Amino acid sequence: MRKNYFTIAFSALLWLGTTASQAEIQRWRVGDQGQPWSLSPVSGRLSWGRGWSVEVVTDDDGDGLIDEDGVEIIDNDGDALFNEDPVDSQVDSDGDGQLNEDPVDNIDNDSDGQVDEDPPEQFDNDLDGRIDEDGLDPQVDNDGDGKFSEDGRHTNGNDDYDLKTNEDPFDGGDNDGDGLTDEDGPRLADNAAKGVSTWLQPIYLDSTRNLATLINERYLDGEFGGVTADKNLLNPSMVVPSTFGYRNEPADPVSADQWQAASVTGRIDFGRMVDNDLSTSFGGRGDLLGGIDILLQGYYYIDRIAFRPRPTLPGATLSYHSITYGDSTTISNPAQFIQPWKTLRPPVEAQFIPVVKDYKLDPPVLMGRLDINATYLYGLYVETAEVGIFGDGFPTDASFTSEIIDVGPPTPRYRRYAQQMELYAESDSSKLTTQFPERAGQLVDWGKVRWKGRRLGPGDEGKVRIQFRVGNSPDTHVYARRLGPGLSDNRDNNGQQLTAFKWAKLTDGRIEELSLQYNELGQRLGADDVRGWSYWSAPFSFEEGLIDTTLPPEEWSTTGVPLPLPGGTRYLQFRLLFDSTQKSAASLDYLEFDYDVPLATGGVLAEIFPAQVPLGEDQSFHYYLRPVFGDGDGGSFNRIEIEVPDAGTRIQALRFDGQDWQPLDAGTGADPLAQVQPKRLAPAAGRTDSLGQFAQAVRVDSASGAARLLIKLPPMSAQHFRLGESLEIVFTSKLFRGSKQFTSAVWNDQNGTLGTTIPQPTEGGDATPEVATNDVNVVVEQITQPLSPVHLSANPFTPNGDGVNDQLKISFDLFLILEQVQVQIDIFDLSGRQVTQVGPVGHTAGTTEISWDGKDSSGNLLPPGLYLYHLKVGGTASSSTQTGTLSLVY
Repeated sequence: MRKNYFTIAFSALLWLGTTASQAEIQRWRVGDQGQPWSLSPVSGRLSWGRGWSVEVVTDDDGDGLIDEDGVEIIDNDGDALFNEDPVDSQVDSDGDGQLNEDPVDNIDNDSDGQVDEDPPEQFDNDLDGRIDEDGLDPQVDNDGDGKFSEDGRHTNGNDDYDLKTNEDPFDGGDNDGDGLTDEDGPRLADNAAKGVSTWLQPIYLDSTRNLATLINERYLDGEFGGVTADKNLLNPSMVVPSTFGYRNEPADPVSADQWQAASVTGRIDFGRMVDNDLSTSFGGRGDLLGGIDILLQGYYYIDRIAFRPRPTLPGATLSYHSITYGDSTTISNPAQFIQPWKTLRPPVEAQFIPVVKDYKLDPPVLMGRLDINATYLYGLYVETAEVGIFGDGFPTDASFTSEIIDVGPPTPRYRRYAQQMELYAESDSSKLTTQFPERAGQLVDWGKVRWKGRRLGPGDEGKVRIQFRVGNSPDTHVYARRLGPGLSDNRDNNGQQLTAFKWAKLTDGRIEELSLQYNELGQRLGADDVRGWSYWSAPFSFEEGLIDTTLPPEEWSTTGVPLPLPGGTRYLQFRLLFDSTQKSAASLDYLEFDYDVPLATGGVLAEIFPAQVPLGEDQSFHYYLRPVFGDGDGGSFNRIEIEVPDAGTRIQALRFDGQDWQPLDAGTGADPLAQVQPKRLAPAAGRTDSLGQFAQAVRVDSASGAARLLIKLPPMSAQHFRLGESLEIVFTSKLFRGSKQFTSAVWNDQNGTLGTTIPQPTEGGDATPEVATNDVNVVVEQITQPLSPVHLSANPFTPNGDGVNDQLKISFDLFLILEQVQVQIDIFDLSGRQVTQVGPVGHTAGTTEISWDGKDSSGNLLPPGLYLYHLKVGGTASSSTQTGTLSLVY
């Protein structure tokens, strides 16, 4: 029996639903005002929520376009810097109210007794021999709304390359007097009233976007973790959520912890190379000083690398250097750290000219780490003022994992702390529980999921896989520490159970998440007993749950795909795995899922007998259902749906409390049971209220071919199951594969259709004392061949147009086939000449029927006589065949 459990620590959400009640679908949306896209890690050691190689972009002006009117930024002098040599501010040097009225010409131009005292200010800020050649570029109103740069790439960094951050926020004004509107403010949050929407997508690099500066700004903003609530910079090791293999990376991509110079310098020094300020630098004398090692926080296509000293010290350029890099093939063991084992530029010696080192990579190189190594060992001072790392396109390993979302309380919430969990001191564990107290919560069933998104780039090559998992425990793993070879313990030194926080703070013996025991739902593990988590679901494709925005917005919530998740749970988490190409990706505005309170809060147990049957033979099955209603459950169900392997499945008997109920005929239409109204009947003499009526039908999904047995009853509620009664459904069916899960669900069509209510899934268990399988899985006894003998509907057959036996139906069963295969029938005359071919057509496991009208390949009726057929199933390497004769007469 299920129970309502308690949970810890979750942030309150803005809820799309209202008060929970039976048959009322509730919804939660991620990527909106209630739960915005958040990229910083909840934990660096657990997959509890974070972004990787993704960014949040914004439709700032509500026109449905993203970043369509950003700041025009051009590298006018080709030095990989932007706006570093703008038009200089002019000064009234002699205080006469005039500017530049007495230039350098040895003449007293303004007759004030002074010569050349007020010339124009003209500085070569980057010392490249040119003056004012790279400043603010002419701006274009790209969307024609009369504003400049009001809908651009707004991050929490320096968006307009003016050495200032967030100085021109989103308020409709030009706060910094540069002629631009709202071009450099903090990233906006969703605001439906103002038409502001945020979108999640992989980072896109181009010739104007310096990845080195970008990831430095993102670290300082806390998006990689390592930043405390009071803005102290730390550098914990992080587990990278990559589909390219497990690895560790530090939170700080340019931390001094990464190389030899860590002993003599600090983070503030290294940060000067990526701060977009040409007047600051990092340098020194000796090997590695003056160079930079930078983890790119993703695998990017890099096509340009440039680095230079300060303009005032051109001789300090890295005249002796090499460039190495790392990718998914250079991850070390056992540290699982990306290493720069590949050479991009072999050692260069005594290259003082050019001062600006600028390397173009054609084609771009996919990399996740870049090391620019200063290699001079003999006391020459070298430095780097700015590093430019530019790319072309999307990263290959972008992902997003949501926080753990708890929909159990009346108002849902999600697990996120004021700072990364493991940044708290060991003595601060109470701060976590104080921030997020335990709360009671209900268990729910899951409905449909949908998302609003769009494709980026040409075609539909960029894809995203979307997966879900659910649980009824706040912990996804059983936390443990290593005691020695082959020995582990899930308790601390004091014998206390290891919590997630205690485990994360272990400095010795911590078993990493990848090797921890998963807290599997239904298994007695750790301190949770049978509570736990389902495994990640099979991935949805981007198209499966994509909202059709051509529909009226009020219809969007009726679309979506069912979540294949266990009911009777309360926590949900999803992850997005972006399978981007260099030029194509996908972007999501929000993801929304449905849930509802179960009809029977204790669950509905299901059990089938027998658990082992012959392959491809009709078998009588006994299927038992027992709902466990909790105190106060006022709901009922009148529908049962069972997944079956055969569209020919039929009910032989339906019994409640041992009494046979009477069958009714089904109707027609998409739902043949919608108009049927079974009733309760008077009890038999000497019996209680156990009689009634039922109707049945089988529905086959046109896309997947999956069959479901549909059953309708009179409404069944808690009063009918007071003494633990069960329903027994006896039906005939046959298996075409090695095993079949006869999963099922119950719902009530008086509360709405399947589009407006959420069926409650059953769970395998002890539904009756009559059998002891405690499961709904059935396996076959023996596996032989994938094809049954062929059956001909009429042999001979008479295709003469009289409506009797005009077509030959060739039927057979396909076994053990997991996906669609091609089926083809070739017809030959007795001389061996092929006269026609039927197919190929795609079929899956099950009963298959193919018709032939007696005509040849040209559409002409064949003459009477004997013919040979050759049936072929599957490809050449693994095909199955059968051959036989058929007779055609008139």
